[in-house]
Formats: sequence, structure tokens, C-alpha cells
Amino acid sequence: SLRRAATPAARRKPPVELERQALRLLLAHPALAAGLSDADLEMISSSAPDGGDMLRIVAGEARALPAGATLAVLAEALRAQGADLDALFAEISAEPASDPALAQRELAGAVRQTTMKSLKSEQDRLAAAGLVGEDERARYREIAAELETLRAAAGRDTEG
Repeated sequence: SLRRAATPAARRKPPVELERQALRLLLAHPALAAGLSDADLEMISSSAPDGGDMLRIVAGEARALPAGATLAVLAEALRAQGADLDALFAEISAEPASDPALAQRELAGAVRQTTMKSLKSEQDRLAAAGLVGEDERARYREIAAELETLRAAAGRDTEG
């Protein structure tokens, strides 16, 4: 199970932009957690100040809920996690309900953006090292192709 003892709220740093976006989407639409792979969670968590602990806790609780569970049900399940989620719950509760399909596209976009950032960083490291061997050149080309595929997917999302 993904349940862990919560880090005291005073010691947690606030989530960074993409992690915050993913948290807001999962809190507002708990069913989206089922569509997130562990690799997706790790990708978003990689840049999180708390190492992704908060995101994994929220995703784990959301995955454990029955289908169709609401923000209120998830809030109750996460009540023990402390005040750092209370502000997000308050923000989401004060907003009009968002469209689940749009939320799904936003979450996919956040995962894609994080993946692209990670791939670009790896590509930059390879280039800085000089692309000496065939393995390095092959990986560089592989990353370029992956980035192009992700950019095309991002373009399709913004058109629709």
C-alpha cells in the first residue's frame, strides 16, 4: 500500500507548479488517479520538493476509493495528511466544477511536459559530454524522436 506517515506540514515545502497542477486535478477528479501509471507519478515526483510524497499519498488514496468518489470523499480519506492539503481543498471547493475530460487532458499534458523536460535534460547532458560513442549518439537520436512524438501529441491536444 502507498500509505505512509505524513511528514509534518511545517517541514514540507509547497509543491512546484506541475506537481501542484497534478495534485489539484487528482483532488478535483479522484478517478484520474487510476489512469496514472507509477512511472507517471515518478516523473512528476522527480522535481517535487518533498520527493513526490504528497502526490503519491493523494494518488494512493484516490486509487483506493470506489468509482465515482468525489472531492469530499477524498478529502475525508486524506484528512490525516495535514493542513498543506487544506489550502488546495479550499481552492478547488471555491471554483466551479471542472470538466472531467478537460481535467484528463490537463493531467496528460502535465505528465507529458514533465517527461519532455526530463528527456531534454538527458539530451543536453549527452550533448555536453560530446556524443563520443555510438551508444550516446543512438540515445541522443532516440530522445529526439521521443521529444518530437511528445510535441506532436501536445499540438493535437491544443488543437482539440
